[in-house]
Amino acid sequence: MKKSLLRIAPLALMVAGLPGLTGPVAAQQSGQPEASSEVIEEIIVVASRREERAIDVPVSLSVFDATSAVQTGITDINAMADFVPNLQAQDGGAPGLGNLVIRGIYVGGAPTVGTYIDDVPYGGVVGSFAASLALDASLYDLDRIEVVRGPQGTLYGASSVGGVVRYITRPPSLEEVEGYISADYADIDNGESATLIRGRVSVPLAEDRFAVAVSGYSDSNDGFIDNGITGEADIDSFDYSGGRLAARWAVTDDFELNANVFQHEADFDSASYETFDPTSGQPIFGRYTTEFAAPRELELDIYSLTADVNLSFGTFTSVTSDQTGDIENLSDVTPVLGPLLPGSQISLSSGSEIDRFTQEFRLTSNSEGSVEWIVGAYYTKQESEEFQITIEDPPVVNLINLQTSQEYEELALFGNMTYAFSDAWDVTLGLRYSDNENAIQQSFTGALSSPLLDNLNTVTDDSVTTYLLNTRYRFSDSLNFYGRAASGYRPGGANLVVDIGGQLFGTPSYSPDDLWSYEAGIKGRLADGRLSYDVGVYVIDWSDAQIGFVNPVTGLGETGNAEGDVDASGLEASLSGELFPNFLVTASLAIADAEIEDDEPNLGGLAGESLPGNPESTASIAADYLFTLGSADVSVGATWRHTGDYNSNFSQAVTGNYSNPSYSHFDIRAGVRFDKVSINLYGTNITDKFAYQTVFPVAPVFAYGVPLRPRTYGINLRYDF
Repeated sequence: MKKSLLRIAPLALMVAGLPGLTGPVAAQQSGQPEASSEVIEEIIVVASRREERAIDVPVSLSVFDATSAVQTGITDINAMADFVPNLQAQDGGAPGLGNLVIRGIYVGGAPTVGTYIDDVPYGGVVGSFAASLALDASLYDLDRIEVVRGPQGTLYGASSVGGVVRYITRPPSLEEVEGYISADYADIDNGESATLIRGRVSVPLAEDRFAVAVSGYSDSNDGFIDNGITGEADIDSFDYSGGRLAARWAVTDDFELNANVFQHEADFDSASYETFDPTSGQPIFGRYTTEFAAPRELELDIYSLTADVNLSFGTFTSVTSDQTGDIENLSDVTPVLGPLLPGSQISLSSGSEIDRFTQEFRLTSNSEGSVEWIVGAYYTKQESEEFQITIEDPPVVNLINLQTSQEYEELALFGNMTYAFSDAWDVTLGLRYSDNENAIQQSFTGALSSPLLDNLNTVTDDSVTTYLLNTRYRFSDSLNFYGRAASGYRPGGANLVVDIGGQLFGTPSYSPDDLWSYEAGIKGRLADGRLSYDVGVYVIDWSDAQIGFVNPVTGLGETGNAEGDVDASGLEASLSGELFPNFLVTASLAIADAEIEDDEPNLGGLAGESLPGNPESTASIAADYLFTLGSADVSVGATWRHTGDYNSNFSQAVTGNYSNPSYSHFDIRAGVRFDKVSINLYGTNITDKFAYQTVFPVAPVFAYGVPLRPRTYGINLRYDF
């Protein structure tokens, strides 16, 4: 740990002094960017729950323009993560499947990154729905994506110990009819084709008072993974569609309502993973192959209503939301359970349903005078159902029927206050108090069940306080320094236990984890305002880290707490803007080191080992040259992305560990825009690099790897009106 800190400090100074590097993809707008040598456009964000320039927010922050990304062949959060320092999208092999990790802070259990659509939290706080589904709303009608690194426990509460990802939608226009239609066609090496249709229309029904917007997308991919046993080609095809209905009502000049309905559904024939031998790193059935398909279906609906009231001293905000989600998986378990029923084909159907209600009230002072503050109250209730059922053909006997229900409630009060000692220096203090209750119940029947596992109940109740201390110094309008100490947590919860003769085996409950982050950074501009940069370093102390493991006595999956602390440190650097006239460059660099202090027998980890699944270094560079040709705006560009090596597991883990080597891949693009029409050509992974983005260990000689998508060439056509 000390060695990594010694490497970080001089490297941060070196990167800050290199005007040729740039930051996250944030400077481009929809369509082709126009050639210009003017000062880069101000980016206004709401990461701190009030509108501020990105350069002024005292936290490590990246902003991503999702519209521009789609036009260059980047259509999901997994690819976008390559441009965001220390954001890892642990790809599950299909859109919306997987887990987001910031700064390497994850060892199992519920997510450590909070996901929001505007101010609405997504997914479950506890349970398998929360752990397996990282919302990918990048195809929604978005203005931008904000990635806030570091614990955000005071303003965003539980499960934001690593940070927060916010999808900021585009509100309906009250002034004019506007919209677009966009179509993509792509050809995938080793596979078939992919098509993506997107569109939006916004209509004011009462000028300056009421407007509605409708948007939607349909993403169809024919896949590139084959069945290595049957020879069936492209078994990982999927159809992914969704949309948004938004209404905006300016009731008065000081009172506005925004209602949103989000919906998406997906039908995956199988995830895009390959079966390989982790001891040799070689595929078992051949490259881009697996042994069987695992179909999945996903549905998600989110309803929200936001009210903003401008008062003489500030703004009152109410955010109400309700979401329902349903995921079902089907997998072939005949190789495991078939010997119990000779001649039968056995499938395992598993899934999770969730219904979550949230209500937040927030009062935000005006940005006037020497004192600013935010106070609020938050409530959420989550009800979820999970199941695992075997389907036998012929149906001789049912082997497994496992039903689990869970209910979680949380009530929190929070507040931040900023005091400005001068026009240049201010300090922020924050506090949040949360009370959480979690109850879990299980019913287990079927031939393989046991009365000892049926009708089990566990309830937990925890109270947690999180803190924030920020200091910010503005050397000038284009140079800011910030220092930050903040804490975060995930709520405790309940496990299922086995009752044998009145004695309980297993861990009935686990405690909230506790994370403290200490960081410092500078944000500024160079080259007469044409380049912006953001450089920061951090140190993290994570206690009682929640971990996922299989209890060796009961054989049940559990969540527990690590026996020792997790130490982490790292660097995040990014720059963006116009390096030379008409030549835009964006780049990011990140170093992350997270390791366990003590031996962790439940994980198979030894003291000093790094947390699995997270590379210690990542980097990206993108360059675009802009020029005019007649009446058209033209651009050509390329991107290089690099991911360092990482281990898929701890060295002593019973499922084995695979050391995934580092890899780099390249993209190219070119586009032309005529007034309202744009045509964009792109190629991703043009060298056809083969590498695993994510590895899931299953056994010492068996693992799943999610490969990079093979070389793909595509075209995007877009019309704005």
